[in-house]
Amino acid sequence: MSFKKSHYLSIEALSPIYIGGAKEKVYVSDKDYYKPKGSGNVHMISFPLLLQASRQKNSKLFESQFLHGNLSTIQRAIKQNLEDENILKAATTKIYALGRLSPQEIRNPISDARGYAYLPGTAIKGAIRTSLGALKLKEDKGSWQHNKPFGGIKSDPLRNLQVTDVYFSENPGGLFGQKIYCANYSNEVGLWKTKAKGGHEEYFDPLKFTNWFEAIKPKSSAILRINVSETDHFQLPAWLNPLKSAEAFLGQLQSFMAEFLRKELNFFSSFPNEDLGEAIEQQLEQLIELNSGNQAVVRFGAGTGKHLMTGMLNHQDFISSVKSNGELENKSRKIWFENYHGSPKFFLPGFALLKLTDGPSTHLPIGLQTKQGSSKPQATQATKPVLIDYRRLKDMQEFEGEVLSFEAPSTLKIKPFWENGPEMIEVRYRSSIEQGTIVRLEFQKVNKKQVKYEFRGLK
Repeated sequence: MSFKKSHYLSIEALSPIYIGGAKEKVYVSDKDYYKPKGSGNVHMISFPLLLQASRQKNSKLFESQFLHGNLSTIQRAIKQNLEDENILKAATTKIYALGRLSPQEIRNPISDARGYAYLPGTAIKGAIRTSLGALKLKEDKGSWQHNKPFGGIKSDPLRNLQVTDVYFSENPGGLFGQKIYCANYSNEVGLWKTKAKGGHEEYFDPLKFTNWFEAIKPKSSAILRINVSETDHFQLPAWLNPLKSAEAFLGQLQSFMAEFLRKELNFFSSFPNEDLGEAIEQQLEQLIELNSGNQAVVRFGAGTGKHLMTGMLNHQDFISSVKSNGELENKSRKIWFENYHGSPKFFLPGFALLKLTDGPSTHLPIGLQTKQGSSKPQATQATKPVLIDYRRLKDMQEFEGEVLSFEAPSTLKIKPFWENGPEMIEVRYRSSIEQGTIVRLEFQKVNKKQVKYEFRGLK
């Protein structure tokens, strides 16, 4: 018997969340940002926006050099364009005032066409795999293969679990520093790492051995959908039946996270630090309190994958870890901070809250809105889109349309907001976008008889 169920949940960042993205900008610079000479400001750059602005300015150069494969010439042109105030403004997604701080690198998160960070559904699915898999692994007392805890690609029982990407209506980005916090067993205190080899100090210094990230900031929220299905040929195993019920599924996540949070609290209470104070312990206590009812705490990023699943069995308290020669091993944590010009605010990164909701109230087609205090969509007077004349479109001109559907692996079907033109067009795009979402596109002339369309971002 076939089965299909969709769960709608809200997701809210409780601490900074960073999911690394592709390195498109290596073609432009060795860094993920641009700092004008003599300025204390750092500009975070969207590569698609930079490429679009550069192509408009150097259209003939792009056409001729692409044909001959001279990418180095285009690369130099793009670098020079960053010195153009208009292009820099068009490509900048956010500006941070760093003052005396001069990071070697600021790492960008995976982002959409607007340059906004988003959460890939695969990252959320990975957190779910970790939680459910850890409980199953503990039940089986570690009998699974460590390299294939879920079997092969054809036998993975979670392949019928689908999670939508999470996009945000406003730029969720914030700048955070990352420090490594180490347990010192001899003195039972926590120390801050200050250089790659050795170098541990009691005092916090934002300038020493710090990595910098642009990440999704706390309180950023959106809606996601989880689809669970099975067919006559592919049945979910009994231990994954909780996925069929949102309440049971959240209960499983709570069970996993409750043990994880307790062990983390044990770690920080065992290795205190004067500069850190009780900030992380208080955060963990708040997470424990939130992890109940119709909501569950999850974690994304480093330390939430397969090694965390097996590690929970091998090391009962995350402290008594030993090397192969029997010596105690220095355990460490990554602690993030903001407000780098004054008294820092500390975070354990990667935490979010999943909560049951009635439906996708924040991703409605045009003309539908949600009334204050109501979780169900209410019809309002539809906003009529501005129609343009298809016959008058010029090369590289932008227009808007409404997403009708997404067809794997990379096709969006879109209803364009124009007249005297095709009623539906197809655009290549790598990720699914909710039906009804309004997007921006670009009209491109290939020759006198042929045109194509490029995705430019959400409205």
